Amino acid sequence: MESWKLEMAEFARRITDLRGSRSVRGFAKEARVDRADLTRVEQGELLPSERMAARLDSYCATAGELSRWRRRIHAMRTGLPVPPTDEEVGPTDRREFGLLGAAAAAAQISGRIAAAAAIAPPTLREIEADINEIAVAYTTTPAMVLAERAERRWRSTEQMLDGRVRGRTRTVLDLRAGQYSIYLALTANDLGEQAASDTYLDLAGQHAQEAGDRLLSGCVAAVDSSFEYFRNNPHRA
Repeated sequence: MESWKLEMAEFARRITDLRGSRSVRGFAKEARVDRADLTRVEQGELLPSERMAARLDSYCATAGELSRWRRRIHAMRTGLPVPPTDEEVGPTDRREFGLLGAAAAAAQISGRIAAAAAIAPPTLREIEADINEIAVAYTTTPAMVLAERAERRWRSTEQMLDGRVRGRTRTVLDLRAGQYSIYLALTANDLGEQAASDTYLDLAGQHAQEAGDRLLSGCVAAVDSSFEYFRNNPHRA
C-alpha cells in the first residue's frame, strides 16, 4: 500500500479516537464541521480541508497536530515536499504551520466557563487603548510585527477571561478579545495562513455572541465576506 494511504488510515483512527464515545452527529455539530465529511474522514475516504482540520484541532485542543498531519498527507499524495513531523520542527520553522502557534487554542478558549470577581478598570482602559493603536498601525506595519503584538495582548485578554470574571467586566473582555481576534485573522490572512485566519475569525464571532455586540458581529461578517471574495469564492461572499 502507498505510504500516504497508510498515513490516511492512521489519521482516520486518530480522529475516531478523539471523538471517543460521542456520536458523529454531536461531535460534528460541536466542532462545527460537516457530519458527512467527518464520516468519510473517519472511514479513510476523505482528507479534510485545511479549514476542517483547523476546526478539529481547535475543538480537540490538539495544538495543530491534525493540520500538520493533513499537510503531510496532502504532500505525500501529490508529490510535494513533505513537511517535517513535530519532532523535526525547530522553533524558527514552527511559524510555517500556523500563525505563532496560537490558532489551535482558539476554540478551546471559547468554550470556557468562569464565575465571580473582577479586573481593575485601568487594565480594561489599557486594553482599549492598545486595540486603538493596532487599528491605526494596521495599514503601515508589517503583518508579522503586528501579529506578534496582537497575539501577546490577545493571550493576555484570554487569560483574564479564564479567570473568575463576570458581569460588565466579562462583557468588555469578550469584546476586546474578539477585536484582537479580528486583527489576528486579518494578519494571518495577509501572511497566507488561511486555516489560522479562519479559526481566529470564528473565535471573533463567538466572542461577539458572548458580548452581545452587534457591531463586532457585523465586522466578522464583513471580513468573512471579503476573505471569500478574494479567495475566488464570490458565491459565498
